[in-house]
Amino acid sequence: MIQSFPEDIEQIRERLRKMSDRELQKFGRAASVMADSKKNFGTPNPAFAIQLAEARGSGNADTRN
Repeated sequence: MIQSFPEDIEQIRERLRKMSDRELQKFGRAASVMADSKKNFGTPNPAFAIQLAEARGSGNADTRN
């Protein structure tokens, strides 16, 4: 689930590590839409951009710790 409030980076990473590949892909798509100012009708919440960056950096389940 995408969080609309700022969250500790480590909490985001822990949540992403627990996700399956399918869940991570779904999360990444949702975060991408929420972080896009054109689709979000103005300046998006910075929390969305942070979560998107973390989702992109987490890789797939085989490479996550």
